[in-house]
This record gives sequence, C-alpha cells and structure tokens, in this order.
Amino acid sequence: MDKRRKTACALALLATCFLLFAGCHDNVLKSRPQMNDSTIMMVDSIRQDSTFYLTRGVGMAGTEKPQWEWCNRLGRHAGTEVLYWLAGTDSSLVVRLCAYRQLRRKSGQKAVHFYQEHINDSVKVTLQSGCIVYDAPFVEAIEAVNSMDHDQPPLAAVWQNQLDSLQFFSNRQADLLQNPWFLGTLRPRKVYYSKLRTEVAKGNYAPVAALAKFHRTADIPLIERVLKTMRAESYDKTIAGLAAVENWPHKSFAWFVQEQCREAIDGEPSALSDTYLIPVLLAYPEPWSYRMLQHLMGQNMPKEDLLTFGIELKDAYEKHPQPYFKPLYDKYCAHIKLRPVSEGVQEIITE
Repeated sequence: MDKRRKTACALALLATCFLLFAGCHDNVLKSRPQMNDSTIMMVDSIRQDSTFYLTRGVGMAGTEKPQWEWCNRLGRHAGTEVLYWLAGTDSSLVVRLCAYRQLRRKSGQKAVHFYQEHINDSVKVTLQSGCIVYDAPFVEAIEAVNSMDHDQPPLAAVWQNQLDSLQFFSNRQADLLQNPWFLGTLRPRKVYYSKLRTEVAKGNYAPVAALAKFHRTADIPLIERVLKTMRAESYDKTIAGLAAVENWPHKSFAWFVQEQCREAIDGEPSALSDTYLIPVLLAYPEPWSYRMLQHLMGQNMPKEDLLTFGIELKDAYEKHPQPYFKPLYDKYCAHIKLRPVSEGVQEIITE
C-alpha cells in the first residue's frame, strides 16, 4: 500500500511540475509578440552593430551607416507592441535603442511609459554622434534619442511635456542641467523657469540658451553678464552663448554676435566657423547683420568653401525664412539643390 502511495505521489508531483513549466513557458510565449519576417530580418541586421548611431551622418565625411536605414525599416514593419517589447528585452542594446527610436515616432504615450520604466537603467552602451564616440548608461542614450529626434517627427505637446518633465524633475536633474542636447530642446514652460534661472545665476551657464527662450526683460542683465563671461572663457561656451542669442535675438545681445563675426572676418585662430554664425545672423533682420553675411561671403573664398557657405546659408534660411535676407539667398543659395543618395552621402547639384 505504501509503495502504491509513493508511486501516486511521485506521479502527482511530476504532473504538477509539468503543468507549472508549461504554464510558465506559455506565459513567456504570450509576452513575446509575434514578429513578421521583415521585422526579424531588420533585427538580425541591426544586431551586427555594437555602436548606436545618434546622428544620420557620422565620421569626418558625415557618412550614413546601414543601421540608419535598418532602423527606419524596423519602424515600417513593426507595430508599437513589437517595438516596445524589443526596446525593453532584446539582447542587443543597439536593437533596443533602434526600437525605442521608432517607438517614440509611433506612440508618445508608450515612449513616456518606457522612459519611466528605464529611468534607472545604467547598463553601458556605445554611442556615436558625428565624430564623437563614447560610452553612456542606457538611460542617457534614451535621453539623447529624445533630444536628437525631437522634431523627427515631433511628439504631441502633451507627451513631449510629460517626457520633458519626467527628465527635468528626475534624480538625473543635475546631469541634465549640464546637457546641451536636452536643454536645447526644452520648451519654455513656467514650471522650469525658476530652476533654470537659479542655475545660471549661480554660475552654471549651460542652461542660458534655455533661459533665453522665456524672453523675460528682467533676465537681460543676467544673460548679458553671462555672455561677457563666455566671451572671455572658451570656444565651447561661446557656441552656447550664440545659441542663447539665437533663441532671443534682443538688441542688447547684438554686440556678442558682432564680435564673433569680426573675428571670423579678420581670420583670427579663435574664430567660430560659419556653421555657428549664419543662423544667429539670420535671427537679426537688420543692416549690420546683412553686411556681416556679405563680408563673410566675400572673403575671396575658394570655390569649394563658397559652395559650403552657400549650403549652410541655404539650410539655415529654409528652416527659418526671413524675407529681409531673400536677396542673399537668391544670389548664393537658390541654385543649390541637395539630394540624398542610397549610400547616405548627400549629392550637391548646382544649376
């Protein structure tokens, strides 16, 4: 009798284990959404890379890597549930970031929820932006995607504001208040103003461009003082200063732009490149800025440099058209056509 009982107990235990295993296995299968062949193919392609590319063009030549197209195709073939699952669970950090990049383009709500879930994710991933390669925690990579893809396409205001607020008031606030990418896309909402102004007033000049977006007259002396300090300190800080002036091209800040342009025209070694000067000059539709642009164009540039200047002027003007500068655009830019080609290198056509 005892023998029969032992046998029965053993069989019951095996049956229970089998049912538990089957149930767990079934739950795993249910949690993994079904993927079509095209999605699987894109995931397998992206897994070949160990670096996630934040920008379309990387390296000195600004070449587009295949990952960019694979990422876009992933977004075309995968739905939001699949993208959310891949972003959270795939074995490749690069696949996870590509999936998140596409997820935020399809669902602002899910992008917000995903960031909330991964706000403390510190696993390291290799990133590249332009010529810069660096390692960063996964949460910083998510934040970089949020900034880089801010307008690609833009999230609905309700989700963008939620995402910004989650980042701004998180335990990572100290880092983000030093981050030019995040600060550059931060909207001028009243809830941020006090903290931004306090940071700038106590000597953290990184948020000055974000502060300038509020266009508050009371801040003019503070911003002007910061610009004077930036002018005396470093190249990088001068770039941040120009961003502030571009956000608020007040007459009190015109001297800062004029000084940078004079250095460029005089060929001083510390001069900023035209890439930084053109957009802020276009923000001032006035005779002095028009003359500055003419001077920059008329420096006996080699033909290739003149074309590069024309491309930069074209890009800046078409983003924020200013009728005041239309004659310059017609003279130097209207004949230039830009067309992307399959290898990711931009083709320039002059007529």
